[in-house]
Amino acid sequence: MKAARRNVQKLSLQADLLDKIAIQYCKNCNEMALFLAKVLRSSLVVFGIGVSISLIWYALYVLHEEDYYPQRGSLAYLLKMSGLIRGVPIIEPVDEPEYYGSSGDGNKPPQSAVIYLTRNRNGNLLAMQISAYLQSVGFALDTSKDSHETLFFSQMKPIYDARFTGRGSQAVAVLISPTSGPEQLEVRIIHYE
Repeated sequence: MKAARRNVQKLSLQADLLDKIAIQYCKNCNEMALFLAKVLRSSLVVFGIGVSISLIWYALYVLHEEDYYPQRGSLAYLLKMSGLIRGVPIIEPVDEPEYYGSSGDGNKPPQSAVIYLTRNRNGNLLAMQISAYLQSVGFALDTSKDSHETLFFSQMKPIYDARFTGRGSQAVAVLISPTSGPEQLEVRIIHYE
């Protein structure tokens, strides 16, 4: 909102400057020159208000979505994806990773996820790198019996299926599975906030 107000004020100051320039260069101006300066000023102010309203509407739309699939670097990615998922190491990806987020609903907690295919066929090395990252940000491997309830659907038996717990009720699920594609593994990481 403050940025929108500053934009409108800046446009108003620019319009005032145009008024002064028109008057200075045209001491004997007729009413038409003053009228045109006022029309230009009004147009700039209306344009500024329109741009500000559009930006506010877009921000509200992005923040209101319950389920979203943002592209890396987009506004939804920056504002809504958890910092933990934005910081996950993407190791030797085949393609751009897919991101998913949900604001939660009822008993369902908010979550952020990343899914990608990797060329790295060493599932143990991948698991170690991802585990090291999660531990560096305060998560610990959950070895309780309840933690290994399979949350993902995979056509292949997973190479690595682990849960990590963090502050409060935060949890992270990690699944590394083979794919039907040659020389690829699928990595899924979900952060439950």
